Amino acid sequence: MKDYARTPGNTGATILTRDDGNNTEFLVVSYWESMDAIKKFAGDDASKAKYYPKDTEFLLELEASVKHYRIAFKLKADTSRSWAG
Repeated sequence: MKDYARTPGNTGATILTRDDGNNTEFLVVSYWESMDAIKKFAGDDASKAKYYPKDTEFLLELEASVKHYRIAFKLKADTSRSWAG
């Protein structure tokens, strides 16, 4: 995550995890200023996944491609409320 934080054009990232039997799946959602910023990071083919050298120590599979989405709606939680549950 430090590398993402230092990458020009990156505005943040979230890592989601999901336990699946003996393995844990990871989904990285990164946020960028623009598609041009992504291409400066990943190369001209922005759909090709970019991995760091240490990723092979932790990941069982290295997917060849990534998908890009635009944020259509973002909900910001009202943290002033107290939720019972």
